[in-house]
Amino acid sequence: MVFLRLYLGGRTVPLLGLILSAINAFFTLGTIVFLVLWPQRDDFEAVGRSFLNYVLVQSHLATENVLAAWYSSMLLLAVAVGAVAAYTIRTQVQVARTPPWLRYGWLVIAAVFALLSLDEIGSLHERVGMAVSFGGERWGWVSVLALPILVTAAYMLAFAWMHMRSVPLAFRLFVIGTVLYLLNPIVEQIQTSLMYGAGADPESGARFAHDVLLVLEEGVLELFGTLAFLLGLLFWLREAAVGLPAQTLTWHVDAEAAARGGPVAALVVAVGVPVSAATVRALPGADTGIPMNWFPAAAAFLLCLLASAARAGMPVEMHARRQLALTAAIFALVISAYFGAGIHGYRNWGAFDVLRELLRTTLAVGFAVLCVLLSRKPTGEHIGALLVAAMLMACAINVAGPHAAFAAALAAIACATGIASQALVPGPQTRIPAQSVPRISQRSGNAGRPTVA
Repeated sequence: MVFLRLYLGGRTVPLLGLILSAINAFFTLGTIVFLVLWPQRDDFEAVGRSFLNYVLVQSHLATENVLAAWYSSMLLLAVAVGAVAAYTIRTQVQVARTPPWLRYGWLVIAAVFALLSLDEIGSLHERVGMAVSFGGERWGWVSVLALPILVTAAYMLAFAWMHMRSVPLAFRLFVIGTVLYLLNPIVEQIQTSLMYGAGADPESGARFAHDVLLVLEEGVLELFGTLAFLLGLLFWLREAAVGLPAQTLTWHVDAEAAARGGPVAALVVAVGVPVSAATVRALPGADTGIPMNWFPAAAAFLLCLLASAARAGMPVEMHARRQLALTAAIFALVISAYFGAGIHGYRNWGAFDVLRELLRTTLAVGFAVLCVLLSRKPTGEHIGALLVAAMLMACAINVAGPHAAFAAALAAIACATGIASQALVPGPQTRIPAQSVPRISQRSGNAGRPTVA
């Protein structure tokens, strides 16, 4: 049985908030720098243009298929994961007092943010907006999605009032996140009207106003709105962990549960990749996001979270296994960025193509070696899923197209299945002290769920 832990005590949550705020600020600043330099691109030498086109563009929040879009998407997915975690630790009292229409609110929130995460990489809402027209005129996504946005916001605020107001800071952050998200389409509507009006002239004051609003929308309303939701969830979870040893939430995953979850995840990928590719072909080309890239990016990001949580669940005496878990988490995060930013689809990076080739080689070889090291259990048997993951990922990293997304997502799922199937559990000579394994079964309103003890 694998122990997954989430430590929330001390200054963990505020420190995480500061780190993510700094990353948000970095991408916001990168967007500003890119907007300033882009009109001057013809004045640069070949190296300067390559740097602008392939390196600096990775920090531009308003561009698809770059690291900035991947980061925003994974931040949204982290909120979805936090909502699922919150759902697993509801108390029986909370379940009994919740109105039926809000009973599965955490799962609704998780689904909303998972969909937003997919949309961030796939540009689905722009395409849907362009698909709807009236009298020959395109409505745009703000008009098409206005009602669903308002209904979802009202539901989330009602749920937060019922469940989170007992933790004032968490409730306030959730409200702030909702308000920032509601402002987002308003700002984008103004920004779009400027771009296709007076802002069409790149030298005009209207274009400058458009750029300011773009930074406000992408860098402040969206990124910091998402961060407000994530921190609100974490502060709520920290309050739920009060009374547990070191304010640590622990989940127990057995091998049977992992074996059942792997095929389900693989089925989602097997259906999701071709469906998302077909959806792009059926909708207007309003933007350039590639939704099928979300599946390997999301699978690898979840693998990163799983490996990190498994590492936290191991005793400090297991130095080698803890190091392997940390290495797996780092590789998974980089692989998630590699596919989420569409780097595997680049033909070259101009003058910086050597960096891309070095990255591809490092990821393919490093991930394969890591999987081989993990494939042998502490008890002596081998885990075939990890060997499959090594081969699939090596193939996926060196090709492009739907088969690359499919193979990479399956590789991440196979690796996660191997880890959850006791690749990182203590061997027969190592025991975890009972006091270091806080249990949350008394708090859970989901008796019988295999993923929570």
